[in-house]
Amino acid sequence: MDLLGRLHPRSGSPARGWWAEKGGCKTAWVEDLALDGEALGRSRGGLTSKIHLATDGRGLPMSVILTPGQSGDNPQLLLLEQVNVHRDGPGRPRKRPDRVLADKAYSSPATRRALRARGIAFTSPEKADHAAHRLRRGTRGGRPPAFDAQTYKGRNVVERCFNRLKQFRALATRYTKRAAYYRSELTIAAIILWLRDSPDTPSRRSVGASGIERVAMRDFATDVPPQARPEKPTRPDDPVPVTAWITDGRGRSFKANGEALAWTPRAVYVRYIDRAGREGFAWVWASAVSRR
Repeated sequence: MDLLGRLHPRSGSPARGWWAEKGGCKTAWVEDLALDGEALGRSRGGLTSKIHLATDGRGLPMSVILTPGQSGDNPQLLLLEQVNVHRDGPGRPRKRPDRVLADKAYSSPATRRALRARGIAFTSPEKADHAAHRLRRGTRGGRPPAFDAQTYKGRNVVERCFNRLKQFRALATRYTKRAAYYRSELTIAAIILWLRDSPDTPSRRSVGASGIERVAMRDFATDVPPQARPEKPTRPDDPVPVTAWITDGRGRSFKANGEALAWTPRAVYVRYIDRAGREGFAWVWASAVSRR
């Protein structure tokens, strides 16, 4: 028996004798989505990636762009071109939002001119160096850009969306080498957020003897701690129409019309109608309620 002929020509275990071809994965769709440098760049934290995100008013992701960590934010405003909202009836998808809320990183004269040309309202605080340059030019510097601080408060939905996305460990810490795979994980996480927020998503419900649907308590909001709700709140003779931001038991926030049934200096007891048309009652912070 020829024992030498049966031996592997290379030393070491067979598992160590196999390796991937040089050049990485050759899957066609991965190569089509590949980015220069795979969206990895040097920043203060080392090799990092940056996620540029556009959301709707409910904090649900609409479009996303990956760039190296050291890339600037303002050049990535083209992510608005990826927004594509289908209409309920006939007509082309809607691609132009009514208003864009962005932080100071996107506040540049070029951005304001581009959005103004498209007829999109823009709310963003002016950078300190831009304001100083405008003042140095005197009357030639023009007027300061309009800024509504109350409207700008709505930008918090973007940060909350980042917070929800980073509950997925694979997104909070990038483990994948290829940018296409990381973008796919972002897309899957965004789909999950949309499904969680959909009123058609099945939840635990029960029907009582009277035939009235009873929704599990996790679907109702309990934002305000008991110490903010005294035993004798102020109760009006007639309910007061209000608009309130409600956070349900799943941690989702939405804006709802309702009526204030009682209130204290810190909290308001609201009867509201959620997106599924169900009636709910909740104590919410007074800062989250406004009169209609």
